[in-house]
Amino acid sequence: AENPVFYVQYAHARVRGVFREVRQRFGIDPDKESLTEYVNHMKDQQGLELMKKLLFFKDTLKDAVLNLYPHLIVYDLLEISKLFHNYYNHHRVMVEDRNLMMGRLSLLKGVEIGLKVGLRLIGVNAPERM
Repeated sequence: AENPVFYVQYAHARVRGVFREVRQRFGIDPDKESLTEYVNHMKDQQGLELMKKLLFFKDTLKDAVLNLYPHLIVYDLLEISKLFHNYYNHHRVMVEDRNLMMGRLSLLKGVEIGLKVGLRLIGVNAPERM
């Protein structure tokens, strides 16, 4: 958590690790599955807060580009990673309720995409494993 680049990269790698585990245990491939329809099953406050941050990330990207403030991207990547790690530590993704699990996978897919795009924009790789 003391190295901001590592912290964000680890969040991405953690999401990818969950996806590998879900493929192995349940035969569900989050990279090919249509997960959007399951978002409605997300009801917990932490998940909704993370979702909201992801939704507004596009606004941060726009502001960063228009005003030449790349540090805004870094701040949001750190915030998204912090919210994700907190969410991950308090909510199991692989649960018996398939709809809830798919909803949580949908949230994690959003995290993965946001982190990957943000890291690419600042010239940092998004690792699959760490």
